[in-house]
Amino acid sequence: MEKIALIIPNLLRGGSERFVSNLSQRMAKDKEVYVIAFDGRDAKYKVGGTLIDLGLPARHGKIKKVINVFKRISKIKKILKEKEIKTVLSFTENANLVTSFLPKEYCRIISCRGYGELEKHGKSFYKQYKRCDAIMFNSLYMRDYFKNRFNVQKDNLYVVYNLFDFDNINNIKNDEVEGIFNKFVSEHKTISQISHFSKYKGHTHLIKAFEMVKEEVPDAGLVFIGDRGSKEADIKRMADWSKVGDDILFVGFQENPFKFLSKTDVYALPSIYEGFPNALVEAMAVGLPVVSTDCKSGPREILEKEYSFDSEVKGYKLCEYGILTEPFGEEIDYDLKVKTDAQRSFADALVKMLKDDSLRENYAKKSIERCQDFESEKIYNEYLSVVERIVNGRSNA
Repeated sequence: MEKIALIIPNLLRGGSERFVSNLSQRMAKDKEVYVIAFDGRDAKYKVGGTLIDLGLPARHGKIKKVINVFKRISKIKKILKEKEIKTVLSFTENANLVTSFLPKEYCRIISCRGYGELEKHGKSFYKQYKRCDAIMFNSLYMRDYFKNRFNVQKDNLYVVYNLFDFDNINNIKNDEVEGIFNKFVSEHKTISQISHFSKYKGHTHLIKAFEMVKEEVPDAGLVFIGDRGSKEADIKRMADWSKVGDDILFVGFQENPFKFLSKTDVYALPSIYEGFPNALVEAMAVGLPVVSTDCKSGPREILEKEYSFDSEVKGYKLCEYGILTEPFGEEIDYDLKVKTDAQRSFADALVKMLKDDSLRENYAKKSIERCQDFESEKIYNEYLSVVERIVNGRSNA
């Protein structure tokens, strides 16, 4: 397996896109790597190896979408033949669909990287999986959910955690920040959060929890890093309506979010769904203590080494590497007067972290310690080992 193709819809902002960026750059050191993007325009992430832009962006309308799929399959087959590539890895559901229709002469490995997608489109993932050689998950929870839901008995379900470039994070985390952010963090005990503004990132829950935090920690502040998403305008409006709106700061998308994170005091992950949350590990990598919901999936596997599929936190729990709180519901409620027990639990956990200096310092050290388990070379070797095992299994079949 000297040549390999990584298929992704685009290289805009997102966890899967960042993973492909990190994986391709590391893989290009010892493999001939081709990153095939349906739409390679305006790429926000650099890649290793050769980037091939199919020039087939998303289309609207059922017929146009179907035609697009066939065009993508045709173009990719031609590329694989010309480059003599036999191994294909795909990322996200749309890329998996195309990969699953490639001829059986190719080793086709699809991936599932988000619990929300898996729960909503599980049947599609299962159909794609049955046409391919294997499926890779980035959390144990998602693998077990998939296995139980579809009663899969085969051993071609694999789990490899995400790949992180900790060297780069450490090199740029202390860069200077300009603007009002410095004044804001100097005046607050600052909670940070980074993501786009979608339904499943839990921003409404965090703002409500933050109002309760302010009752106990008057100098607390909240910083949102990120942009885009269908709920961005609504979340910003909600912050404006809040009685603590002056203590909430939006800094938008940042090419280097780590220099912002490293200057805050606590990281909060209020998500309703995740896969394996990159931002949580990256916050830990800069030395932040973390508070996270026990959402499906990922945070529990990061903050506790002993994984259990059936357990669920009630209230909040001090884990080995951070604090887990009970999960939020899926509802979006912008009414700041209505608060839930889960939001109270999240607020209580943040208050405990902000008020207890020794606890915060201990968890900061534990964050750095835990990141050693996700060290780039270790995860890359695990990933490569799995891919080679799948490829060799075809050869020996």
